[in-house]
Amino acid sequence: MLSGHDGRNLCVRLVRDVWVPVVNKDNVEAVNGKDLVTTIDVNMQDIVETELRRQILDKQASCGTAVVMDVKTGEIRAISNLTRYGNVVRDDINHAITMRCEPGSTFKLVSLMALLENSSFELTDSVDCSATGRYYYQVGRRRFLIADDHKVGKTTIQGMFEQSSNIGFVKMIDSAFHDKPERFTDFVNSLHIDQPINMQLTGGLKPIIKDPRRPKETAWDAISLIKMAYGYAVEITPMHTLMLYNAIANDGCMVAPRLVTAITEDGHVEEKFDVVTINDKLCSSRTLRLVRQALEGVVENGTGSLMKNPNYKVAGKTGTAQVAMQNRGYSDARGGRDYLATFVGYFPADEPRYSCIVAIKTYYGPGSRNTFYGASLAGPAFKAIADRVYALEADWHAPLTETEDQTVASVKGGDLHEIRTAASRLSVRTDADWLAEGWGRTQKDSTGIEVLPLEPEEGVMPAVTGMALKDALYLLESRGLRVHVSGRGKVVSQSIRAGSHISEGAAVTLTLRP
Repeated sequence: MLSGHDGRNLCVRLVRDVWVPVVNKDNVEAVNGKDLVTTIDVNMQDIVETELRRQILDKQASCGTAVVMDVKTGEIRAISNLTRYGNVVRDDINHAITMRCEPGSTFKLVSLMALLENSSFELTDSVDCSATGRYYYQVGRRRFLIADDHKVGKTTIQGMFEQSSNIGFVKMIDSAFHDKPERFTDFVNSLHIDQPINMQLTGGLKPIIKDPRRPKETAWDAISLIKMAYGYAVEITPMHTLMLYNAIANDGCMVAPRLVTAITEDGHVEEKFDVVTINDKLCSSRTLRLVRQALEGVVENGTGSLMKNPNYKVAGKTGTAQVAMQNRGYSDARGGRDYLATFVGYFPADEPRYSCIVAIKTYYGPGSRNTFYGASLAGPAFKAIADRVYALEADWHAPLTETEDQTVASVKGGDLHEIRTAASRLSVRTDADWLAEGWGRTQKDSTGIEVLPLEPEEGVMPAVTGMALKDALYLLESRGLRVHVSGRGKVVSQSIRAGSHISEGAAVTLTLRP
């Protein structure tokens, strides 16, 4: 749409490089490209790009994506896809729709929904997640180790989700779907996250969802179900994950991500793109209420506690997944592994307006010191993005209200002329003589500013507390003192007491505070 079409014109050469167009029936006029009205918010885009770039460079990660989406409309407000080449970061691959891999613990949202939707489980039901942090799943004579990063022990289903216990989800999903695993995969497909997402762009990859009814075609085996329970044996893109969490924020309605709202030409709208609903109801109202409660619990009490803040509530989930290395399994010859660290959620949790995902891929091998966990690698970038986006939205902040308390603005001491000017600009009453020259200190009373003129004496330390640094420096250095400064703001203390005898070259330390 943007490129238009090239034209073609028959020309005759007169001399050397002089060409003259000729009227001909085969001539074709060039067609200008049309304009696209995008959903991108420039301020949010700058925030997302900056924070993702900072985290990738700081942690020496391989690549990553960060997306902010409007909950109700699916409009992409910001999207950044970055790949690191040494110390250079480039935007050259759309990781949001092409980084198809096992998502890890962010997929536990699907497992939790399946448990709540297809059974009578409650979030308060008890689960034994093993006090050792290790559990062996038996298949015939073989045993498969399931491990948690930290020991969870006995807890509730909500606690299992908040602490992201692999063991807990394996036990619960196996008990609910062992006899009919197709019920679980059917639920996954019913969410409509099994189709490619192109966001009005080409190149979106289709997820890989295994199916027990097609074992050869989808590589289903005896442990596929338990691996899917905690986010393995299924491959989706970060945009699929965001779309799912956005639907939870949007009262269970899944909408398609959009980058373009209209096509225009010469200021006239040629075509409009409205909200596209993919799934108008993911689950029952009960399940939706419970999973939103669980997502808020992750931030309040669980692995996403870094996101907790006093200004607004965040709901979301951490995820840390090992990424398969083509045909070499999950590790290379050195024992190193690729990890996908993710944090995905929405905010404010009580009235969601934006959903956001940060997914960063990193390599961790022998001698590596950088983190690879979702909470510590993707989490800080998510928090920085959410905080800065929150700061942009004026209607989220409490309005300024008038108060009956008569608070007198503070005016620093210093030059008497500047004291009078500052007091006048701030509408603060002062008793300073408008004709007086020199220096003074200030002190507040209930109605205004009292000015105490300084009478400088040779060889005597002046009182500079309450002054701005520039004024204090001038007064002291003009008397030959060497000044050391600590802090910022106004002078609150001086190491040589006012009125003391001073000699040229003596050192004095000023302490400043706001």
